[in-house]
Amino acid sequence: MLATIVAQRRRDIAALKKTRPLAALRAAATPGRPTFAAAVRAAPFALIAECKLASPAKGALCERHTVPDLARLFTAAGAAALSVHTSAPFRGRIEDIAAVRAVSPLPILRKDFIIDEYQLYESRLAGADAVLLIAAILTDGQLARYLALAGSLGLDTLVEVHSLEELQRVQRTAAPIVGINNRDLATFTTDLAATFALLPHTDGRRLIISESGINSGHDARRLKAAGVRGALVGEALVTAADIPARTRELALAPEKEEFPMPDKNGRFGAYGGRYVPETLMPALGELAATYGRLKDDPAFRRELAGYLKDYAGRPTLLYHAANLTAHYGRADIYLKREDLLHTGAHKINNAIGQAILARRMGKKRIVAETGAGQHGVACATVAAYFGLECRVFMGEEDIERQHLNVVRMRLLGSEVVPVASGTGTLKDATSEAMRYWVANVRDTNYIIGSVVGPHPYPMMVRDFQAVIGRELKAQAAAAGLQIKHIVACVGGGSNAMGIFHPFLHDRDIVKTGVEAAGRGLGSGQYAASLVKGRPGVLHGAYSYLLQDDDGQVTPAYSVSAGLDYPGVGPEHAHARDSGLARYVAVTDRAALDALARLARLEGIIAALESAHALAYLEELMPATGPGQAVVVCLSGRGDKDVDTVAKIMGGS
Repeated sequence: MLATIVAQRRRDIAALKKTRPLAALRAAATPGRPTFAAAVRAAPFALIAECKLASPAKGALCERHTVPDLARLFTAAGAAALSVHTSAPFRGRIEDIAAVRAVSPLPILRKDFIIDEYQLYESRLAGADAVLLIAAILTDGQLARYLALAGSLGLDTLVEVHSLEELQRVQRTAAPIVGINNRDLATFTTDLAATFALLPHTDGRRLIISESGINSGHDARRLKAAGVRGALVGEALVTAADIPARTRELALAPEKEEFPMPDKNGRFGAYGGRYVPETLMPALGELAATYGRLKDDPAFRRELAGYLKDYAGRPTLLYHAANLTAHYGRADIYLKREDLLHTGAHKINNAIGQAILARRMGKKRIVAETGAGQHGVACATVAAYFGLECRVFMGEEDIERQHLNVVRMRLLGSEVVPVASGTGTLKDATSEAMRYWVANVRDTNYIIGSVVGPHPYPMMVRDFQAVIGRELKAQAAAAGLQIKHIVACVGGGSNAMGIFHPFLHDRDIVKTGVEAAGRGLGSGQYAASLVKGRPGVLHGAYSYLLQDDDGQVTPAYSVSAGLDYPGVGPEHAHARDSGLARYVAVTDRAALDALARLARLEGIIAALESAHALAYLEELMPATGPGQAVVVCLSGRGDKDVDTVAKIMGGS
């Protein structure tokens, strides 16, 4: 196979020389400044991540990403350098180097079958920082000439060997970096033992890189312990279910509990930011500064943890739904019981955290929006507890279908402000709450209830809700559970991001967010922003939303008031695009059936929002097996929804 590829490359180069002669390349090329070797030396263990879409031996490897997509993911996840394969059998092109350069600052290694000086000039003009030279296809004279020419052009070199004879040849040259290829290029079989067999024969004067066959953090740690400076990895990265997580694993990046986003501008990749009136910028700046100062403060963390434990009722139960498990007869189903919290839903986690912030900033009043009423009840509850005034904006339609929660808010001493504009649902309540805040920023703090809105809200709400996932991780470890799937409903997305967040980079766990398909995705009456929407700006942030061809927000619909929102949090948008989580949608009918199923099998009445996550089990469970664990976030209890359910089901 190697001989065939090399013969084809000779023909390709001959054709290129006819259209652009070597003399033209020589005249155009100017020396660069080498950066590749420095990056390898600087990294504790240098992962050279390869942007590769296919291989001659295995065909297509990665269909869901482009080469620039892979470069972005590898860069964000901690790779030290990038490798771009530019030969046709690997679905590569020389133009890919410029495409990668446009999205990543990392040094770029051109990986190809270099057999002519033409390719070195071509590499320099394309923007490469280094080139791969393969000892097996070069004579000693060629190897020496190409090393010297590359150096004159400012190109670092990685010289690849597979056998002891090749290693000895290369060690007679000035090659500064040697790559030991664990793949036999004649047979394309791979064995990591090749690196360990050749290491004792290296002269100690060069950086050693291991290539191919590095599949896990365990492999990387073994190589590092043996003195290898890094690894060039392609297939194990591009075929991973969670590419960023696998990249961090092979780069031996330190474990981080929290997702390293948003950036300083409040962006999760392309999403997030602040799209608000100028009058709100000082208030957002004050909130971001206060939160930034307090979030890692031990006293603040102790205060928050104390209220969550003694007032809200954490930790919540991880409940084995034995009857529901028996119903499906496949994996074990567990429910993370946020419905058992004080006020009946996960919303209290965030409300407590933001109420503490409001007090620290000297605010006397809080304002909130609510759809299902649970966030409004949580805010009314903490306002009563902490002695704050509270005003809650709620759409007229939601006031009617969530009347029980309206009574609760008023009983707690809060003012409930009906919103008649638009569809009279959550979107319109959010708009009115933000307008009120604009006019009263000096003494009022706006407590957003989901991972939506302008920075710092998506980050802040996520952090307050991530207690759900942290508890789950500890509970699963204590019980010895092998979690395979985590499922949660998504409107704005706070409970989903709360439970997903500590697992976002666990490549072996599938995170699925379930949106509302309403009366069906073909009906035009749904609330599935990630499944059916496209990017735009809503309520101060750039994310996926439902909009028409003119960019106007279109009404959302769901039987569930808490999912009846035409947008979604920007971190979910990033998770969708990067493959960190997947998103589906289920209909009203499926959610109602799931609510009834859980009630009759487990004696638990779930909120209609949570019922959407439960409904997805109909599709998921047949694909699972014994020994696996599926965790559903039961984000709230269904007391508030019994009137709605009774009207739809006719009392049945």
